[in-house]
Amino acid sequence: MLAAAADMLQTANRHPSPAGGITQRISRRRTECAADPAGYVSVQAQRLHDPIGRTSSMTVYNVGFLVGSISSTSINRRLSKALVKLAPQADLSLAEIPIAGLPFYSADHDASIPAEAAEFKRAIEAVDGVVLVTPEYNRSVPGVLKNALDTASRPWGQNSFAGKPSAVIGTSIGAIGTAVAQQHLRSILSFLASPELAQPEAYLHMTEGLITEDGDVTNDDTAAFLLSWLRAFHTHIAKTLSPVS
Repeated sequence: MLAAAADMLQTANRHPSPAGGITQRISRRRTECAADPAGYVSVQAQRLHDPIGRTSSMTVYNVGFLVGSISSTSINRRLSKALVKLAPQADLSLAEIPIAGLPFYSADHDASIPAEAAEFKRAIEAVDGVVLVTPEYNRSVPGVLKNALDTASRPWGQNSFAGKPSAVIGTSIGAIGTAVAQQHLRSILSFLASPELAQPEAYLHMTEGLITEDGDVTNDDTAAFLLSWLRAFHTHIAKTLSPVS
């Protein structure tokens, strides 16, 4: 993917998150973008003006997100809406990559990938990072999400997740907040060679009214934590995409 940047000034403002992790903010003075061999141009530089007229350049990363539930009443979809609303404050732009219409993965399709699967793979490859918002079904990953990951990783040698920064989050009405499903999901992503955000972990216990149907977070501490998690993912993407010196 794209490697950004010349003259990078990093300021690591570290502080503990509610989940015990560390958040970091990266400030970039100048950002340069160039197309990768596949032709994708995915890192955007946006010019921001401060109140006294000076100009600075901030890197806004394009992030795709997968919701591991196709239920019309999914609380994880509500969580994803909250992340979309908070993302601009973390210099991220979030857009859903739908998985409901994907056919079941079969090796029989490897020689001629179905159009829906090919489009899904292209969407994963085109973004700077992927957020996976997962429920927990029977102490594991929902089948619809596992099918999406299998689809993205095949045919052999065409793994769309290879080298793609990823982050896992989820919510449930139970106290452990999808922790077991997330551990299974992290194991899958590791095999797919997707560099994962390790900290802070985000297991959200959903209570009545915590997140509205429109994605508004009604608790200030929860909103602050979700924002810190998004900022940590921005830092993770920046480190992953930066050229190795």
